[in-house]
Amino acid sequence: KLLDEAPDAYKPIEVVMEDSKDLVESVAVLSQFINYKGL
Repeated sequence: KLLDEAPDAYKPIEVVMEDSKDLVESVAVLSQFINYKGL
């Protein structure tokens, strides 16, 4: 039986980046294009 994490467990990345704009510098944007969960 596969268990997924609750979608509400994470804030949207846009909100996180906006909140931390004075602390970090974005140098790249990564996009997930596949998600594989094995046994």
